[in-house]
Amino acid sequence: SILPEVPNLFWWWTETTHFLHRPTEKLGTFVEAQKVRMGWKHPIIGIHMRLGVDKNREAQRFPTKYYIHEARRIRKLFGGVGTIFVCSDRRRAIDKMIREYGQEFEILVQPRVDDALPMEYVHTDLTLLGEADYLIFTFSSNFGMAAFYLNSFLHGHRPTYVSMDDLFEGFRYYGHQMTLTYNSQTGLNELGIRKCASQWSWRGRTLLLTEDKREDAIEICDELMGQDTCKEPRLVRDRDTGELIWDKYQCEQVDDYDACYNQLLDNFRVLMRETTDVVEKGECEEECDDHGCQSLSAGNRRVLGFGVKLPHGEL
Repeated sequence: SILPEVPNLFWWWTETTHFLHRPTEKLGTFVEAQKVRMGWKHPIIGIHMRLGVDKNREAQRFPTKYYIHEARRIRKLFGGVGTIFVCSDRRRAIDKMIREYGQEFEILVQPRVDDALPMEYVHTDLTLLGEADYLIFTFSSNFGMAAFYLNSFLHGHRPTYVSMDDLFEGFRYYGHQMTLTYNSQTGLNELGIRKCASQWSWRGRTLLLTEDKREDAIEICDELMGQDTCKEPRLVRDRDTGELIWDKYQCEQVDDYDACYNQLLDNFRVLMRETTDVVEKGECEEECDDHGCQSLSAGNRRVLGFGVKLPHGEL
């Protein structure tokens, strides 16, 4: 009787994120001052690039030119959008974007201010991404997701955005990927799951290899497969039957652990040599080049969401 009736879970995500990120008076003053220093203007595209080395083990990282490709798409669709606000955990990527595309777009970046705290810059980035008219980010980034929720709140839960990867990309390490699809008939966002573990063809069977995301993971490499397939496996299962083919932890209860584990590694190398085909990201495989990304399986694509009606036939 107190709370309003809400359409779906996404509404709660946007509302709670906005509530929790309410700026203090000091932070609000800092944000507004930074906007003046930058020359903040509308319309503007907000871009967040998550490029830290640690992210490479969790999700695909994209070069700056791919973000610019999507900015050009937005400019073509909506016209008159020539300004970008960009933030990233890698300053060199921002410098590269300004150097290579600064003549094509006016690119705004937070200036450094004496005595400003690091977290003031972080929260200002988040706030400005939320205020942007259009947003380009990655769903696999928690920071990007928070910016997306803030942006959604400020645009009436109907943001206009491009995600460079699919929703919950980081779950790939555990052998699946969650996706969020809007159902126009029910008005709800529906969760789905795709199997994103590496798929190996072996003796007429398809095996799913789930990687270990732990920091102390030891990589297993094989000259036959090449360095690209170096990884620490956790489990190998038959995709169709669920049968466990290889288990990293099967030696933990054995008295002679070293001998058992060495045999386990030998078994894995034999398994790799007998593998005839590898689909590195399973059902979520994607291939990128200078012209953008093309899916290698149905359903994997850039995630685009438009909060306004598009010109007919533009997509």
